[in-house]
Order: sequence, then C-alpha cells, then structure tokens
Amino acid sequence: MRYIVNLASRLLIICTVAGLCLAVTFGFTNPEIQRQKEEAELAALESLFPGISTFEEIPFDEQTYDRVTKVVKIMDGDGAVIGLCVGMNAKGYKGDIPLNVGFYPDGTLSGLRVGSNSETAGLGSRVAEPDYYTQYDNKSAPLSLGTDIVAISGATISSRAVLKGVNLAAEAFASLDK
Repeated sequence: MRYIVNLASRLLIICTVAGLCLAVTFGFTNPEIQRQKEEAELAALESLFPGISTFEEIPFDEQTYDRVTKVVKIMDGDGAVIGLCVGMNAKGYKGDIPLNVGFYPDGTLSGLRVGSNSETAGLGSRVAEPDYYTQYDNKSAPLSLGTDIVAISGATISSRAVLKGVNLAAEAFASLDK
C-alpha cells in the first residue's frame, strides 16, 4: 500500500509540474499565435481586395449558415464598400478547409483564398495553390464542377468541398443586408 501511495504522489507531482510548464508556455506563446493569425487574415483580405483601407465584421444568421465563421465588410479610404468577405469552413476529405471568399457588391466573386488545411498532401492540399483557387476569380455563383471549375485530378472530394463552400458563401452573401 505504501508503494502505491509513494508512486501516486510522485506521479501527481510530475503531472502538476508538467501542467504548470504547459500553462506558462501557453501564456507566453498565445499572444504571438493570435497576432500571426490576425496577420494571415489581413493578408488574405488584402489579396482579395487590394484597395482595402478598413474592414469591419458584420453580423450574419449563424443558425442558417453554421459553416460560416464570419462576414467582413471591406471599405476603401473614402469609406465606400468595395466588397464583402465571407469566411467559412468547408467540409473536406480529412476535415475542415478554411475559406475566405470575396464578393464585389454586385455578387461577383473577387476571389478565393484557402487557409491551412489537413487534406492529403500533394492531392487535396492543392486546393490551397493559386493554380486551383484563381479559377474562382470574377465568376458568379452558383458554380459547378466541370463547367465553371476544373477539379484537381485525384482530389475530387476536396475540389467539391471547396466548390460547395463557395456556393454556400454566395448564398450567405445574398442573404445579407449590404
């Protein structure tokens, strides 16, 4: 019995020290991680709308569009709206594929940017490459695979997921009070 209590005490001390070390590390690194995420978001918005001056997040119907994570209104230096960006998570082959879908005020796609994802390397992950996502530039939704968009060979599920996400983002955009 004494052996078990001794062993349990040592294990408790080791776990407590390890937990404290993790908490301290998280406390130091989390602000930097958040800053880098914000910079990546800003870079995606700037690549979709080069004339961006300011942006503001606007509310959307989270019940109807549960895959949508945010909607951002993009404005130029004069405060005129130059577009909206719908952020969402498309359901891919190996998990969520984060998308930023840009729309001009008339509903035309300004472009698409695909975030870091866990799709199969060399196949599904190619949806994040410019050769694929630039197909969406200046097109009007709804889009279809084969007609408007060429799928990535061997990654049809990922290609369909992104296409479905873009079409859902277009539905969300159409429902907004711009």
